[in-house]
Amino acid sequence: MAIEKPWADWPDSDIEAGLWVKEQKIYEGYSDGLFHPGGEVTPLHFITVMRRAGIEAEWPTTIPTTIGDALKYLPNTVTTSKPTDKLTRFRLAVMLYRHFVAPINTDQKVIEALEKWFCETKVTWNGVTRPTKFVGYASLFVKLSRETNVPIWLALGQCWRESQWFTTGLSVDYNCGWGMKDKPGKWGAMGNPTHVKGYTNYISVEEAINAYYRLMNSPERPYRALIDKYLAESDPWKAMSYINQALDIYAPGYENDTIQHHKIIRTVKDWCDQRGIK
Repeated sequence: MAIEKPWADWPDSDIEAGLWVKEQKIYEGYSDGLFHPGGEVTPLHFITVMRRAGIEAEWPTTIPTTIGDALKYLPNTVTTSKPTDKLTRFRLAVMLYRHFVAPINTDQKVIEALEKWFCETKVTWNGVTRPTKFVGYASLFVKLSRETNVPIWLALGQCWRESQWFTTGLSVDYNCGWGMKDKPGKWGAMGNPTHVKGYTNYISVEEAINAYYRLMNSPERPYRALIDKYLAESDPWKAMSYINQALDIYAPGYENDTIQHHKIIRTVKDWCDQRGIK
């Protein structure tokens, strides 16, 4: 049976959210018995509703009030809306419901955005256009990133720099997308051949991904300490200096173009930020 709407003009979606804000007396509706979901949220309306929800919010900085004004107090409660979008009565009600009752699975959002990116990515090298071998591995990247606290953008950036996500160089035929020289197979199971021109050929793309995160997360190597310093530093410029140190250890300047290396990693980080992949 269909759930009865809290107000006759409540949209057909997020009905549970409407029932909750009505039950909690956060919203009462208008004297005409309707909710007016598209109604503009004025600064006074915003402050009043937030206080009813038990949140002491500051006066909004924009008129009309925007999604961004609400996100300061209700983070991770929108999926497709932009911070600059106008905040409506319906949107604010749904955001409050998600904040207190049904938070969005932010990891799932990241997985979906990452998988979409992988599926759309094709690289042309030596006249041949190839899709990345990362298709289907978005959930693994997110899982390992959360477990190790190694940023997704760093993993993607280093692999883009080394092989453009397994689409160029030796990685076309072998699983050595990060250019790792894992002689004893310490970081993962090796394939056949075990090494190609000095680079480790892992048994699969999945194992190559795991091997990279094991290397970055190992307390025996300098990367872990430098990544931790990056995560703890509030100054963005100083924070990136720690990442640059890690990059220089990973690919020394006497073998590589250091400026180009740093630039590529920052570019991939920007790509991730633009897609909300964190």
